[in-house]
Amino acid sequence: MHFTPLPDTKARRRIYLMRHGEVCYTDDAGNPVADSVNVLLTAKGVQQAERIAQDLSGITFERVICTGFPRTLQTAQIVSGLPREKIDVEPDLREIKEGDVTAVPVEDRLGDIVYYMEDAAQPNKSFAGGDTFEEFSLRVLNRFDEISRSPNWTNLLLVAHGVVNRLILSYLVTGSKEGGLISLARFEQDSCCLNVVDLDYENGEINRSYLRLVNMTPYDPVKKATTLISAEASYYQWLGPFNN
Repeated sequence: MHFTPLPDTKARRRIYLMRHGEVCYTDDAGNPVADSVNVLLTAKGVQQAERIAQDLSGITFERVICTGFPRTLQTAQIVSGLPREKIDVEPDLREIKEGDVTAVPVEDRLGDIVYYMEDAAQPNKSFAGGDTFEEFSLRVLNRFDEISRSPNWTNLLLVAHGVVNRLILSYLVTGSKEGGLISLARFEQDSCCLNVVDLDYENGEINRSYLRLVNMTPYDPVKKATTLISAEASYYQWLGPFNN
């Protein structure tokens, strides 16, 4: 494996793992958008990405990756300062696909739409009838393993999605793909958050991982204004405040 280790280390390199900037998944009438794949960053989302770009200025990314969804591509371009043709697209890292959330009965919406990740390790569990977590995990983690072992980079910027990032972080903490699903709901990923992961290698394989930073948001560094988790915030946009 050919890469220059981080300074003063033997065989360490770093992934800057981000969630895309803020988007809105509801239309002007408050209904879920028909096409959640192609939503763009809001003006606030652009500002969030610009702020992260300031914090990461001076870092040379040997490789920049997004999932191909417009919101991840926009964020990656702003943060890296690179044109589209120099950003790699990895479709296998795309977000878990939901089913028809409007068809979920009102009484089941909190469990099936907001807190659906809590049962991710259960057999055949899906996101409101969309992708099952087993197939989602297999797709994402197999590709992440290939990327993490690929040569010729020391600092990598990866812009993905909330559930994707949770899965990767859970996987690295537990050391197993099964553990990644069990711990999925324990990690929050706010809009345009930054995670910093260091990986140590031996004989071309990862033998240690370190979470340097998790869910850092420069626009709200100590989460004073952030009380809802991201799924709750989307639900709030759609159906309004939670009942006490």
